[in-house]
Amino acid sequence: MKALITTPVPIDRQKLVIKDNALIMASYSLSVEEQRLILACIEKAHSQKKPLSMGETVEMSLTVHEYANQYKVSMSAAYKALGKSSDRLYDRSIFIKENGVKRKIRWLQERAIYSSGKVRLVFSNVVSKHIREVVTTQTAYLLAQATQLRTQHSIRLFEIFQTKIDPISQEGTWEVSVEEFKILLDIKEKYTLWRDLKRKVIVHAVELINKNTSLKVEWSPSEKDNKKIIRIKFEIFEATQLNLSLK
Repeated sequence: MKALITTPVPIDRQKLVIKDNALIMASYSLSVEEQRLILACIEKAHSQKKPLSMGETVEMSLTVHEYANQYKVSMSAAYKALGKSSDRLYDRSIFIKENGVKRKIRWLQERAIYSSGKVRLVFSNVVSKHIREVVTTQTAYLLAQATQLRTQHSIRLFEIFQTKIDPISQEGTWEVSVEEFKILLDIKEKYTLWRDLKRKVIVHAVELINKNTSLKVEWSPSEKDNKKIIRIKFEIFEATQLNLSLK
């Protein structure tokens, strides 16, 4: 695939989600509403540019109005989404690798507080570190593009694909085993048949990404064991060159 040459978009007028790659490549599963809440809070935390002291957690509030405006949903849908996602997030875990050791941690330090049309989140110490500090390599992407994705797998794959793009060529390749792919999306016990994984996860997510974001993705099985597909290859390129320097 060949990237298109277009005019860079200045990032000072854009809302960016900036995450440490280790956090993006961690294993977890969140609903669309839960992912949207987390992404909006991460973007807001970075936009405020508040210094984070060593060991300090990231604390952020999001209003129903902000959620509705960001994700282009009605106020009633926003109230419902924030209430539901904020209630469940404390029980959500994430498997993240640090110094070669895989750790199971919570997303939140404490249960979210949802009152008077506003939710307050306190991210756990480990998640806060990966949001605000350069632990491995950071990836930045436009929140506006993620808002167009309406399934949990399309949002997750969109983030992962962003980490694979070379900033100069605007292209990237991701080859992954089916086993590792399912671990990353936390669907190891689901979609035991290849045709179900292909149709319900891969094809659907890639179609949504190609249709609703500037990423263009092609994929194919890359390795078989007898007739069983054991590896998948994704080729990705950025169709709109974005100036996402983190300096």
